[in-house]
Amino acid sequence: NIKILVDTRYPSKAQSASFLYLIPIISFMVGTLCFVIGIKGFFNAFKIFKQKKELIKNGKKQYVKVSNIEIDTSMRINKKNPFKVICNLEDNKGSFQKIKSESYMFLPLNIEDFYVAVYFDTLDSSKYYIDINDARKNL
Repeated sequence: NIKILVDTRYPSKAQSASFLYLIPIISFMVGTLCFVIGIKGFFNAFKIFKQKKELIKNGKKQYVKVSNIEIDTSMRINKKNPFKVICNLEDNKGSFQKIKSESYMFLPLNIEDFYVAVYFDTLDSSKYYIDINDARKNL
């Protein structure tokens, strides 16, 4: 039963005495929104994974010396900030380009004195992937 409150002077402005019927509607709308955002995030993560796999398979591999390890302050997980590996890549003209890895919560070892594998797209050198699992002390 839904009770309706009616003012006899203004019967066209009748109101429900309870807003409980709105709870399922609002819950459904919020749930649908969260579902859509989750699906978009899933497809984004899958797209990034595919791009990394493609770079590793078909990209040009080059070992680059790690120049720095930086704390990524743009995000925080369990009150801890992840790390980014910074490398300086020297191009053919002698100038340096600063490239950053994706964020890592834990670095496998102190890799500041190491060389890491960097996979570059053969057509677009601005697309790259730094593989810290393939780190070498000496070349």
